[in-house]
Amino acid sequence: MVFSLDSEGNIMYISPAIEGLSGFKAEEIAGTSCIQYVVPEDLPGLMGSMEKTVAGQVEPYEFRVRHKNGTLHHILTSSRPIHRDGNLVGLIGVMVDVTERRAAEEALRDSEANYRDLFEHA
Repeated sequence: MVFSLDSEGNIMYISPAIEGLSGFKAEEIAGTSCIQYVVPEDLPGLMGSMEKTVAGQVEPYEFRVRHKNGTLHHILTSSRPIHRDGNLVGLIGVMVDVTERRAAEEALRDSEANYRDLFEHA
């Protein structure tokens, strides 16, 4: 999904694909603050990542959002600052739903732990 935020973190544009991720239509969330969709525990890290992005340190960041139905989704995002006449006017970026990848990684870790336990106790 592609998105753009203004300098206050309000959603100026988001791809229609957001509906599958959040349960909200793009036009429902346009103009709202992006932070209201982020799991509260992930906000400090996301805000820190946004500060780094504004400072020119572009790096992907993963956080969670809660779907309208209550399910959690893991999001990987990367963004860049938008400047006009030398002033920050917002951010533009992309988001990818990595929920399935995270579930597969956790299943693999659990499987490896069970495998180790099996041989340690044999």
